[in-house]
Formats: sequence, C-alpha cells, structure tokens
Amino acid sequence: MVRVILWGGLRDLADGNSEFEFAATTIHKVFLRLIAEYPGMESELDHNVSVAVDGQIYRDSLFVSLPENAEVFILPKLQGG
Repeated sequence: MVRVILWGGLRDLADGNSEFEFAATTIHKVFLRLIAEYPGMESELDHNVSVAVDGQIYRDSLFVSLPENAEVFILPKLQGG
C-alpha cells in the first residue's frame, strides 16, 4: 500500500478528498487509480503536477517504482527560474 496526498487545486478535482491509501507499484499506477475514480483529474495529472516520493521530487517519471508504504505527494508542477 502507498499513501497518496493531494495538494492545492487537485483536492477540488477529487471531491475535496486529499488523502488516499491503496496498492500501486509505480507513479503511473497511482495516476491511473486516481483518474479511474476522478476522471476530471486526468488533464492535471498529465501536464501540471510534480510528484514527491518519500521526499524526493520527480518530474515526468511515471514509471518510478514505489516501495511498500511509500508516501506520495502530488503537487502543482514546480517551476524553475
């Protein structure tokens, strides 16, 4: 099982829910699970988010393996500048 936490406007797209716990082995599978429950989230997950797994931030890394009991934060895309 992994613990998934949504930040910012993503909560609104998940009917106000911000935390989930379910089985997933990759970031991609987390996204698929969320999209299955909340289809309106698909566009945001496809283009506008960054993901932190146990404190390490990933961008465009859908197939990063998730360890058991990982904490996955999905947050607005971090911009450099």
